[in-house]
Amino acid sequence: MALAVLASRYAKRHGGDVLVLIVDHGLRAGSREEAAQAARWCETLSLTAEVLTWKGEKPASGVQAAARAARYRLLCEACYEHDCVALMTAHHLEDQAETVLMRRARNVDGENALARGLSAMAPETLIAAGAGAPVRLLRPLLGIARARLTAILEASGQPYIDDPSNEDRAFERVRVRQELAAMEAGRPGAAAALAKTADEVRAARRREDMAARALFREIGGVFTPSGGASFSAEALAAALNEESAGAMLANLAQAVTGADHRPNVDAVRSAAANALDNGASTLAGVLMKRWRGRLYLLREPGAVLGRAGAPALAPLLLPPGARGLFDRRVLVTNIAADPISIAPAGEEGRLWLRERGALSEEPAEAAHSAPFARGRDGAALGAAEAPDGVFSAENLAPSTFFEGPLARF
Repeated sequence: MALAVLASRYAKRHGGDVLVLIVDHGLRAGSREEAAQAARWCETLSLTAEVLTWKGEKPASGVQAAARAARYRLLCEACYEHDCVALMTAHHLEDQAETVLMRRARNVDGENALARGLSAMAPETLIAAGAGAPVRLLRPLLGIARARLTAILEASGQPYIDDPSNEDRAFERVRVRQELAAMEAGRPGAAAALAKTADEVRAARRREDMAARALFREIGGVFTPSGGASFSAEALAAALNEESAGAMLANLAQAVTGADHRPNVDAVRSAAANALDNGASTLAGVLMKRWRGRLYLLREPGAVLGRAGAPALAPLLLPPGARGLFDRRVLVTNIAADPISIAPAGEEGRLWLRERGALSEEPAEAAHSAPFARGRDGAALGAAEAPDGVFSAENLAPSTFFEGPLARF
């Protein structure tokens, strides 16, 4: 409600339209009525409000994570529908401090992973729903304390609702929120100090990423048609112990797999050293292979074709003209007149591609994990890399590496 009040004032002074999106997760009694009440309050502020409902069966565990994913998916889809130029959320100072504490408690991968986790939420980032276009996500209240936002509401005579879930200690964030309150009681300013830490770590992370990108260029780095990456094996060997090399390899590993998080820097550096010495190694869904004087980072075939502990990637079904996200790393569009099913190419697809001279400049494993189309009858139809392909593909690895990961829900 504080964000709604402030956005309403801003729109009146500077022009522009504000659409309020209220998500009802349907997780407890009374949530529907509360969402409707919030919508009515927004309408009294001359704001258009829309309630979005998370429908379907709810998970028995991991409820808050699932709710977060559903919430952002619904919000992004609404932004697409209404052609919004940006999405604002009301995360505030204590939210940021809580996120720092939660990530610090979860850290199991050493100082490097902890440092990146402590960067917490960014004031501005990009998100998307599935294969949809990026949405600009803004958090304008991230540096403002909750008490100040409450004071704004009270001074404005604006009613508001405190979510009862905020008192349920079954949720991690509630326990951390209470821990933070105790910290503030003993040391006023603790939340602000934690938020400042997040800002400083985020700045350090930007510098680290810039150094990683510079090294990638220095050692002849390129992205390949399959969505992998390669660079001079000799040049990497000479630079492997540099701090920027670890960051570069970890960022690339995340880029070529579409993972939410990058792997541990020390582990990925060790895997690269192993590949340089022995020809190949795997880590976190990445295949590192030394081939023709270069080291390739590719999507590991076993991670998508299936192996012990990792089922095969489910086929992606696309009607004519439809767009989808394959393996969280490739945007694919059906350009055929009939429905198609897209799955990893495997050996059959590799042979099909080889006959057409596609992906011939990469190791064979690159073709195994590439998206490949089949018809309703299971017959091979082709791949985007071939001249007669029935779908187009956009590999996201380059943009992920050079611009940063884009969260898709």
